[in-house]
Amino acid sequence: MDDLQQEKELRFIRNGDSYNSTDAASHLRRKFDYAKDRLNSVTDFIDKLASASWFSGKPYLVVLPDGRQQKARDYLISRLEVVKAKCPAAAR
Repeated sequence: MDDLQQEKELRFIRNGDSYNSTDAASHLRRKFDYAKDRLNSVTDFIDKLASASWFSGKPYLVVLPDGRQQKARDYLISRLEVVKAKCPAAAR
């Protein structure tokens, strides 16, 4: 989530509202703190917490610097792959 917070050029869409990376990371930290006992991996976190709203079920979206939108799950999985390539132990 710290890496996510540093992505200043990204916007995150949650339930139709746009948030900057700092607010998005803060929201995901709160969700993590609430449900961390039910997670077994980073992929669990992405799939169960960071991909969609618990309340509406709507997927979270990421708005890339060029304006394209991507599902948050797809974006976060791609970022995880980068982390795994750099430091395999960090992605557990």
